[in-house]
Amino acid sequence: MRVIFEYANGLVSRGHRVTLVCPTSLDRTEGREPFKKRLGRWGRYLFADRRVGWFDLRAKLHVVPDLRPRHIPPADLTIATWWRTAEALAECGPQAGTPLYFVQGYEIWAGPRERVESTYRLPMRKLVVASWLRRLLIERFGQEPGEVRGPIILEEAETTLVIPPGWTVLVGELGCVMAKRLS
Repeated sequence: MRVIFEYANGLVSRGHRVTLVCPTSLDRTEGREPFKKRLGRWGRYLFADRRVGWFDLRAKLHVVPDLRPRHIPPADLTIATWWRTAEALAECGPQAGTPLYFVQGYEIWAGPRERVESTYRLPMRKLVVASWLRRLLIERFGQEPGEVRGPIILEEAETTLVIPPGWTVLVGELGCVMAKRLS
């Protein structure tokens, strides 16, 4: 979440109006779930915190019960940041504006491989955070994504390091972190 908040603040500082849509549930099967499950979902929505206390977020935070199209606010551009949000965005109509899939990793660890990979084929523009992801989307999925080069944020138990653009981070065999200027 912190990385998304950093990007959102960067867009706000450049004059854009940014709204982060935060679902309290990823389930979009209204009417086909037991009453207790629906009640739990609405309880999470009604009592969800509408602010972020641990981060100075300058974008608007819009908490919604789930990601069905009726809960996505009108926009010029809507950005999916995870395979599940890309699935949801694909179901939205023109009220969500131009769809964009911000691919931050090869997320087959986070869900069924076939479903995750199908999101990389969705008919929406894609941006990736690394050249290896760009190659993967080109070679395996026939997509031509753009590439975002930005800061790297390393969070550790005692500290947070922000590595500026133009640098890369290498992790050594023993887990030590080394910053290196890109040439």
